[in-house]
Amino acid sequence: AGALKASVHRATNEVKSELDIQLAALQEELQSWVGANSNLRPHAEGQIGWLARTQAADVAKELDCTVDFRELYGSLPPVNEPLTIEAIETLLPLPTPDANSSWRALRYLIVPGLLTKWYPMYMAQLCSDFKRLGLRFVFSAIDTDQSVRENAGRLRHEVLELAATAEGEGCVVLLCHSKGGCDATAALTLFPELLPCIAAVVTMQSPHSGSAVAHDLAHTEVQRSIAMSALEKLLRGSKHAVLDLSYENRRAFLDQHRYPSGAVPTICFASCE
Repeated sequence: AGALKASVHRATNEVKSELDIQLAALQEELQSWVGANSNLRPHAEGQIGWLARTQAADVAKELDCTVDFRELYGSLPPVNEPLTIEAIETLLPLPTPDANSSWRALRYLIVPGLLTKWYPMYMAQLCSDFKRLGLRFVFSAIDTDQSVRENAGRLRHEVLELAATAEGEGCVVLLCHSKGGCDATAALTLFPELLPCIAAVVTMQSPHSGSAVAHDLAHTEVQRSIAMSALEKLLRGSKHAVLDLSYENRRAFLDQHRYPSGAVPTICFASCE
C-alpha cells in the first residue's frame, strides 16, 4: 500500500511538472502571437503616466493632496450617519475672504462622463443628496457622446447662465466625472472669460492625460471600426468622443491649450494602486 501511494504521488508530480511546462510554453506562444497582431497587442504601453513623468519630483509631491484629503475625509461623520450641511460648513469651511460665502451660496454644475446618458440612474444618489443638503445644482445638458471641443462650447453657455443667477463672481463649482473633467477643463482653456465665474473645479476619475482603452481602440483597425460604427450609427454620437481621449490627442491638446491651474482652485480625484 505504501509503495502504491508513493508511485501515485510520484506520477502526479511528474504530470504536474509536465503540465506546468506545457502551460508556460503555451502562454509564451500566445503572448508572441498577440504581440505580432496589431489588433490584439496593447498600444498604450509606455504611454500610461506620461503627464506625471513630465513633472519634476518636487512639483509632483507638492501637487499630491492625498494626505490632506484623508485627513479631511476622516473628520467627517461616520458613513452610517446622514451628512448635514451644518457639519460640512463646520468641518470644511470655505477658504474665501468673503465672510458671507457658504456652500449653499455656490452653484454646482455636474458634468457627466462619456456615454453616461445611456446609464440608468446615473448620479441619481448624488443629485438626491444635493437636494437634501439644500445645495443648488444643475446637471449639465452636454451630449456625452460628443467631442471634447463640442462639449466645451456647450459648457461655456451653461456656466455663464448659471453664474448669472448668482450674486458676485466665483460662484460656480464644476463637479466633473470621467470625460466630463476633460470637457470642463477644455472649456476653461478655450474660453478664459469663464474663469471669473468659477469657484473651483473638481474632477473624478478623469483621463486628463488620456485613456488606455481609448488609445488602444484608436490604434487597432478591427476594434476601432466596430466601436466607431456602434457609436456613430447606433448611438448617433461622434467618434471623437472616444478618439479625443487617446494619449497623443490629449498630449497635443494640453500642449496647445495649457490649463490655467493658478487661476482657479482645481482638484482631481483618482483611485489607483
